[in-house]
Amino acid sequence: MAAQTPAPPTPTPTAARIALWIPARRASTRLPEKLLRKVGGRPLIAHTVQAGCVAAAELGASVRVVTDCAQLAEAAAQAGALITFVREPCASGTDRLAAAWHALDEAERPDLVLNLQGDEPLVPPDALVSLARFALAADAPMATAMIPGAAAPGEVSVVVDGRDRALYFSRAALPGRHPSADANDLRPAWGRHVGLYVYGAELLRRWPQLTPGTLERVEGLEQLRALEHGIDIAVMRLAAARRPWFAIDTEADLQRLVALVAPNHPKRPDEGAGEGS
Repeated sequence: MAAQTPAPPTPTPTAARIALWIPARRASTRLPEKLLRKVGGRPLIAHTVQAGCVAAAELGASVRVVTDCAQLAEAAAQAGALITFVREPCASGTDRLAAAWHALDEAERPDLVLNLQGDEPLVPPDALVSLARFALAADAPMATAMIPGAAAPGEVSVVVDGRDRALYFSRAALPGRHPSADANDLRPAWGRHVGLYVYGAELLRRWPQLTPGTLERVEGLEQLRALEHGIDIAVMRLAAARRPWFAIDTEADLQRLVALVAPNHPKRPDEGAGEGS
């Protein structure tokens, strides 16, 4: 009896192509040209790219800065990022990333884009990695994060359903409380929103056609555009202790960052060797 030819192996599903993108525009309101301000001898954007590169290395991803400024592009490229220019005005970082996604050739477009804000160089790389992996498992068009519990005044609140899909985001405190409600929920369905995002390719493809709705305009929160168009946003829960970082919005924030990266300041465990690395 002739030997049977073995069946070919089942192909392994192709892994999703993940990229970490950093929207970075030159103009800023409270701290002019903040991404070009020097911290430890390097522009602020270079520190953000460095943090992004650590996370990207673990994910097997590339890092790309999407900008409207040649000086920012030069600083980011020197720090190890790819560059895409989007010079037209964009209402939000999401609009800028969607424009960049459309500007790339089909072969260059990733399946998932992990969004790191250019003014958040202190985000722990492992938080970015966790969110990317959460988004892959959640299989939602968009993902973000929250710290469960009440948001403080001035912070953005989010409420979620039983599957941890976002129901609403607001600059007002959510949810309201009935006088008889138990305030000691073991797994609250609300929290403080953390502005990290992951976008699927299909969402980025559709985004330019999604018109801002009334809620987005009233709250000034770009993620509400997705909800107003019936798009799911999966929300990852972060422990309160996992957000020691802060964005660089003011001169005081910048000076805090300068103190953190000063030569006599101990390096964070997730920080690289610095400029000589």
